Amino acid sequence: MTSRTVKSPTGTDIEIVSDDDWAVTVGVNLPSLRMWSQSKPFLIRELWENGPATEEKGRATAVLLERMLSHYPDAPVVQPTALTMLMKDPTNEPAFKRDITGKRCYAIELVALPEIWYSKLRLDIGGSTVPVFTATPIDTNGAKPQPIDPPERFIPYVQTPGFTELVDSPDVSSPVIEVEIASQVAMELLTRVIEIVSTGSSHGVTDVKLRQLQSEYETVTNRLAQRLEENDRMRRQLRETGEELAAVKLERDGLRQRLRQTEANLNSALKGESAHAVTTEVMKRVDRIMRETPKPHERGEE
Repeated sequence: MTSRTVKSPTGTDIEIVSDDDWAVTVGVNLPSLRMWSQSKPFLIRELWENGPATEEKGRATAVLLERMLSHYPDAPVVQPTALTMLMKDPTNEPAFKRDITGKRCYAIELVALPEIWYSKLRLDIGGSTVPVFTATPIDTNGAKPQPIDPPERFIPYVQTPGFTELVDSPDVSSPVIEVEIASQVAMELLTRVIEIVSTGSSHGVTDVKLRQLQSEYETVTNRLAQRLEENDRMRRQLRETGEELAAVKLERDGLRQRLRQTEANLNSALKGESAHAVTTEVMKRVDRIMRETPKPHERGEE
């Protein structure tokens, strides 16, 4: 795997992995890896600029959400479960290290990024960590290379409905389909919320619609979280069933081998007893013949 290590502003070592290796590791294609929208840019930027989130009572996700919303007012207002789903998504999971016990999370840390996310993060920060690119000298007159202007600042965009970013579970078909539908509905609701907020209304209808859509979005998000948990549970059950089946097969093979050994021993024992019985019977008949006295007429004939 091709990777390198960089320092975050807080001094944390972050591993930067090539896009191809990241895509192969998590099992997605490169177009899916390029998605940089909704809460993901703000979540990664918060951990990059302000370091890990910790909480002694197991509320690290909620603390991280509060930090993110306080530092970045433009970040979407979501529930802590939405951040949990985002970090548990197979595409994003290698980027985060979480200290979890049961349903409680005590620490969240950014540990790795693919190259494309790292580039977008630097652009999104607005030049604070964007390096200055210099042109390669082409003359020998001692002229200094001229700096090249950095790329334009990256502006996060809203993901269009119909694209599923959080779901990549080919093992169980039925829950995945429902999760995809719920994810599409959630994306569409979020897009509508952003449109309403950006357009505004002079009749006071915006606040009512915004609250209604936020409530609907939270409901769909909670259902999506439940479906993901159910999907994980079914995966664990399937894995445990496979392990039990392997153990049963191993035990069956052992019993079959013991049966073959017992059969061979029994055949050997039976063959030995039969030979002994035949030998004994032959010896008895020979002894009886040897003990018989010849008859007189048989002597005269001789």
